[in-house]
Amino acid sequence: MGLAHLDSADAREDELTGAGQVMGTMDFMAPEQAIDAHRVDGRADIYSLGATLHYLLTGQSMYAGRTTVEKLLAHQTEPIPSLSGVLPSLPARLEAVFRRMVAKRPEERYQTMAELIAELEPLLPQLGVALLGTPSSVRAGDQATPRLGVPSRATLSENRRSWWRDGRKLAATGASGLLLIWLAVWVVIRDKQGREVGRVRLPEGGSVTQEPEPISPRPGTPAEKVGPGRRTGLGEGQGPWNLPPDAPPPAIAPFDAAGAKAHQAAWAKHLGVPVEIENSIGMKFMLIPPGEFDMGSTDAEAAKELEQAKAAKALDADHISRLSAEVPQHRVRITRPFWLGRHEVTRRQFRRFVEDSGYRTEAERDGKGGFGFLDGQRQQDPRFVWNADLGFEQTDEHPVVNVSWSDASAFCAWLSEKEGDKSYLPSEAQWEYACRAGTTTPWYCGGRWDALEAHAWFDSTAGTGTHPVGQKSANAWGLFDVHGNVWEWCADWYDPAYYATSPQDDPPGPSAGPYHVSRSGSWANAAGGCQAAYRCGWQEAGGRAYSRGFRIARQFDDEGKGMEGNGMR
Repeated sequence: MGLAHLDSADAREDELTGAGQVMGTMDFMAPEQAIDAHRVDGRADIYSLGATLHYLLTGQSMYAGRTTVEKLLAHQTEPIPSLSGVLPSLPARLEAVFRRMVAKRPEERYQTMAELIAELEPLLPQLGVALLGTPSSVRAGDQATPRLGVPSRATLSENRRSWWRDGRKLAATGASGLLLIWLAVWVVIRDKQGREVGRVRLPEGGSVTQEPEPISPRPGTPAEKVGPGRRTGLGEGQGPWNLPPDAPPPAIAPFDAAGAKAHQAAWAKHLGVPVEIENSIGMKFMLIPPGEFDMGSTDAEAAKELEQAKAAKALDADHISRLSAEVPQHRVRITRPFWLGRHEVTRRQFRRFVEDSGYRTEAERDGKGGFGFLDGQRQQDPRFVWNADLGFEQTDEHPVVNVSWSDASAFCAWLSEKEGDKSYLPSEAQWEYACRAGTTTPWYCGGRWDALEAHAWFDSTAGTGTHPVGQKSANAWGLFDVHGNVWEWCADWYDPAYYATSPQDDPPGPSAGPYHVSRSGSWANAAGGCQAAYRCGWQEAGGRAYSRGFRIARQFDDEGKGMEGNGMR
């Protein structure tokens, strides 16, 4: 909520929102609280108190939003709502006090709670509001946040019932102005350096305990069996892993590069295959072991990127929609090993398909062509097809572009028939799991976009056009160009709200939709568009672009390895 009480032995910790904290409930969170922890101070509590006042008097949150990100943005950009528009009988002075409490800029709000109280107290008789008590230790001008007692759950429950029976009433605990409302609590987990490494919403009536971290078995070592499978690295609500008794443990993120390689090697040994294979047309594939990871972005990550886009004057409705599609972050398990292309499909490899099958791309068939540059300007032209000059240098080792989702699927069908093993476009979940390779940062190389320059082709490094595959560094699982160079088609239909209902195991994506998903970002995108969690779903199956290609997966032949019962073959 922005108003938080921590009961501890150290009185200095028993404050409301302290400087440097980022925590709260979205409907009551001050704009600066979702942007930069270093800008947060006690004035955020005054904003939250104003938001609570609005809720208790009107029965509505100040701002509406379908997603958390939309709500965060509304607190930063939408006009302040009017109390008197809902309750015309309220004193005009209360409207003015409320508007100052929820001003967008902290410096435009009341600077201390004592200053706010001085404004509110003369209004209380007019409102018929019961003041529960004013601690005598608080004086005008005090900067410190007072220590508060917390009512029992039984008292809170009875108060809630009586408040709603008697109508809307405001209750305040004197100098602090702590309002008794339904509290949503987030547990924020930080490392020794104070950096946030995770957050969990605490269910009503829940509690927090600290326990030693269970020791996960190293790759290649037996693990404790639970029933028919094994319980390893389970998240909230997860069941046991259904793996063969002699199988290595799944790759449970987070893990580092050495751990990624160890998991690959252990599963390769167990399955009796090399870590890397090559098919009949020279395509290389890396073995991706089963495992689990956090898919998508946290609310804090999405809010931070919104603020960065706003500062760069790059914030628009499309950007907001895409970012809101990255939340909520959720735990996903990839329950089967699979092969994934080491590189994006190249022009040379696509040419083999065209020459062997006589296939013509959609850009050729519909006569509209794809996209390229004419006289330095981006244009669609019938001449711009997969093997044409697009106004920038391309060789046979460049990724093929101006191919649609349908073209990519046709390539997979041809290769499957040619080789006997199913080739396919990876699911979104498979793609992000493989891209992250155990990491939890925006890019597999970390969280700094300037560090990304050594690892990816994007607008700061690529110039105008694609680059030959494999020139930058690979991630820990040996995959090149998972950030930038070209967008990569995934199998899934696109639904920005899908994460809210996504299944935990091997999410297949929505059953239908107007658009398909692309991942990775491209040479034409800024670093933010190349993040592991970034989803793009703006093109229909026949769409094509000079920055869009694909990477393929290959089903693992698991016969004789005990994986058949886990959905393989």
